[in-house]
Amino acid sequence: MKYFFVNPSILSPLSQRKSRAVRAIEIMNLLLKDKYLKDNRWELWAQNHKKMTNHINVNTLLKFQSDSILGPHIIGGSGLHFMDLMIKKLGYSKYEFIMKNYTETICGEPKDLTTFDSRQITRTSMRHIYHLAMLHDYCKNVFSFPIDFVEVGGGFGNLARLVTQYHLCKRYFIFDYPVTLAIQYFYLGEFFKSGEVAVISENGEFIEGDENSKIMLCVPAVLTRATEMLITPYAFVSTLALTEIPKKGQDEYLEKLNPALIYIYGQLQNLAVADGESAGKNKLDNNSALFSLINKYHTINYDFYGYNFEYMGRTFY
Repeated sequence: MKYFFVNPSILSPLSQRKSRAVRAIEIMNLLLKDKYLKDNRWELWAQNHKKMTNHINVNTLLKFQSDSILGPHIIGGSGLHFMDLMIKKLGYSKYEFIMKNYTETICGEPKDLTTFDSRQITRTSMRHIYHLAMLHDYCKNVFSFPIDFVEVGGGFGNLARLVTQYHLCKRYFIFDYPVTLAIQYFYLGEFFKSGEVAVISENGEFIEGDENSKIMLCVPAVLTRATEMLITPYAFVSTLALTEIPKKGQDEYLEKLNPALIYIYGQLQNLAVADGESAGKNKLDNNSALFSLINKYHTINYDFYGYNFEYMGRTFY
């Protein structure tokens, strides 16, 4: 059956998206006024966030997935090989279940929308679907109820919405910076009602939503406050972002969070040139972070794909 005929990509009316974009930018500006935005970023990301902040407005946010400034930093890094990897590691029945329950949106005007296995999906979403499948396979076998999730670096919010829609989590906390939190707020509003997506300022106050909201968007300075809100057992996930911040920032998350499940996908080494500066200032080595995971957690899965690695571990709470 051609499922894209009965399950086409969704898109809310333009008036609703414009209203949501206006509010997202208002929220970003409120967060930027915070006196203390803890900066544990890689230098390259600080530069990228500055460019994105200067560039974002209602019009660019409406098409963030195809915008030349906003899109490249949070879109891509995926492809059909993640569909094959899902089947190889988890089996066709898991793949079929995940895909049958998946819905795509063209919010943000994605350039990479395609039809795969009779379903509409963006190539960017294929990696998120794979991460979801890995988490779904474990959580449904170990936890008898939805648990809290923490994600460091939320991209545009796609993994958060998937984990929430597939009922793996009770609440989903994202730690990120104001401009990407604004994009996440805008995108997640395509799937969740007003009040279901919360925004927490650096002083722990709710700009939107409350403690019962499904998704919590947080600046890094809220980490201590969030640990007080988390209910054990909870999961800690990060795809790429944790491996793109310096060791000091990594250590803070790894030391303050005590999850029952940890899932990390990222690079063992990062090397990039930012704005013509020397590459030496923009190199990160994540081997020590990986070793700390292996020492702290019972390893469930580890794979190295030549550049990226994937790690899943647990504690016996």
